[in-house]
Amino acid sequence: MTLGALVFLALSVSRKEVVITIDDLCFVGAATDFATVRANTELLLKPIAEQKIPAIGFVVGSSFDRYKPQERQALYDLWVKAGCQLGNHTWTHANYDEVSSQAYEAEIKRTD
Repeated sequence: MTLGALVFLALSVSRKEVVITIDDLCFVGAATDFATVRANTELLLKPIAEQKIPAIGFVVGSSFDRYKPQERQALYDLWVKAGCQLGNHTWTHANYDEVSSQAYEAEIKRTD
């Protein structure tokens, strides 16, 4: 068997994966009351959890700041319970082209 055939066989049986990314948590610009955001989050995550779809939600830190600590934790827990990961989408959704690298780094650290 030639090397080309081996590479072809390896590629033809390789597993393909897709990961869904969801930006701007928790629903920037949408309803802001906790009950509505929680209900919308549950609706969004239900099929992801049921179908075991790999997904990552990217958090805009300031959008969670309006909630009490226990409410923030409840929203984070919904994502984790659904099997999702959470990522950092900066504090204010800053545009990297419009702020200094130091300011952008501060946005990331503040959200962590």
